Amino acid sequence: MGQPSKSGDGTNPAGVWRIFAYGPVQSTQDIALAEARSLLAAGELASARLAFMASSQLGGRGQFNRPWQSPEGGLYVSLLVGSPPPAFLRCMSIASGLAVCELLENRGITGAMLRWPNDVLVDDRKICGILTQTLMQGPLVAAVVGIGINLNTPLALLPANLRSRATSLLHITGRWFDRAEFLDALLKQLDATITMAAAQGESAVVELAARRDALRGRRVELQLEADTVSGIAGGFAPDGALLLSHDGRTQAVLHGSITAVDGRAIRAG
Repeated sequence: MGQPSKSGDGTNPAGVWRIFAYGPVQSTQDIALAEARSLLAAGELASARLAFMASSQLGGRGQFNRPWQSPEGGLYVSLLVGSPPPAFLRCMSIASGLAVCELLENRGITGAMLRWPNDVLVDDRKICGILTQTLMQGPLVAAVVGIGINLNTPLALLPANLRSRATSLLHITGRWFDRAEFLDALLKQLDATITMAAAQGESAVVELAARRDALRGRRVELQLEADTVSGIAGGFAPDGALLLSHDGRTQAVLHGSITAVDGRAIRAG
C-alpha cells in the first residue's frame, strides 16, 4: 500500500480534521485502528481528529465482520476521534447515522431513515453502512467510525443479489458528487452531532434519531451474540438501545444485528 495523499491542505476548512486520501486499500478501518493504537501507545491521542479515505476497499467490512462491497465511486472513510465526549461514545452508531441522514437531507435527498443500529436507508434500500469501534488504554479513549456511502456507485457494479437492497446518490439523483467536498460536509455534520451529544447528552441525539426510525412498529428478527430473537420494534430507549416487544415483555437491546424485517431477509444469502 502506497503513502496517502493529503486532501487539499490536509485539513477540512474548519481546521479540525486531518484528511488522508488513499487509492484502493484493504480496509480504511484497519488503517484507522492501527493509527489509534499507535497514538494510544505513545500517549499522543489527545483530541485527534483524523480521516482516512480510500477510493475503494478490497476487504471492507461491516458489523460481525460481514463484507461491505466497496467498488470505485463510493465514499469509504474511517474517522478517528480522540477523547470523544462520553455521551457520544454511548450512542456512536446512532449519532453517526443521524449525521449521515442530515447530510443527505442537506443535499436534497429526502426520507433518509435509520435501520438500527448502523444502516442508513433511502426508499427502504441501503445507501450507507456504519461500523463503530472503541479502543482504550488507561484513561485514554479512541473512537473509530467507519462510514461507507454509495455515492457515485452504479448499481451494476454491485453483486446481483444486492441490487434490490441497495441504492446510491448517483442512482437517486442522476448526478455526480465530488467526493472530497462530500467528505468535508460529512465531517462538519459529524462535528455538530458530537457537539450536541457533549452539550445535551445522548438522549437529545437519540430523540432526533428516533424521528428517522425505519423499524418502529415492524416485525424484526435480531441476531444477538449467542441467540436469535424476533418481535415488534418499539423505537429507541434514551441510550439508543432498540426496544423489542416479544413474549409479553419489552427488551432493550444494546448490541445486535437486524437480519429480517416483516419476514424479508435484509442480508444477501
